[in-house]
This record gives sequence, C-alpha cells and structure tokens, in this order.
Amino acid sequence: MGLKIRAWGVCNGLALLVGVPRKTYLYAMTVWGLSNRAFWDVDFNQIDFEKHGRFVIERAFNQGTWKDQVAVMNYYGLERLRTEVVKIPCLRPTVVSFLGALLGIPKNDFLCCKPKPLPQLHWDY
Repeated sequence: MGLKIRAWGVCNGLALLVGVPRKTYLYAMTVWGLSNRAFWDVDFNQIDFEKHGRFVIERAFNQGTWKDQVAVMNYYGLERLRTEVVKIPCLRPTVVSFLGALLGIPKNDFLCCKPKPLPQLHWDY
C-alpha cells in the first residue's frame, strides 16, 4: 500500500505524513513536470532522469519548488527515494526532517547527518 502524492498544497502533504493510505501512481517525468529552477547550471534537456536520479532528487528537494518535489516523488516512487536519499551527501536540515518523516528513515541513516572525522593535525615538535 503506497501513498498518492499530488501537488495540491501543504494540506495534502500533512495527510501524507499522517499516513493516509492511497494507491501509488507513477507519472512519466517530462520537462513540463519539473521547473528548471533547480537545474539552472545544467542543460535541462540533456539530463537522463534514470541514470542521474540521485542528482535530480537532490536538486529538486534542496533547490526546487513544492511542485518539483511532488513530481520527483511521483516519478521515482517512495521505494527508490528511500534508497537514494540516504546516499546524498548534502541535504538541507528541513529536507532531512521532511524525508525522514515521509519515508520512515531515522536521521542517523542519512549520509549528510553522519559525523565527519576531523582532519589529523600534525604535531609540532
């Protein structure tokens, strides 16, 4: 049982967090499904959405609009999102909180939230 995600605004987003069961629908991603706002530095028409899925997910959630995020969730589905978002090295804290609540992933499982080792300092003799 999945969740049906639509770009109707925050009210539907809150219903998703509560876990209202719905059927999962996957829509074909087209140039019109995503705005080029988050992809300002690349040629949007040359992006391979299957091959560069992690890049598209990161850009849509970090820099895109709500409609971009909904389009990405509908295209990739919740299972692929669950496997890809934990491997993204840089996500905003609000995005981590939203995706963690939506997908049921603990914050510590995100790569961007794991502690990074400090560089070894040289001893002065």
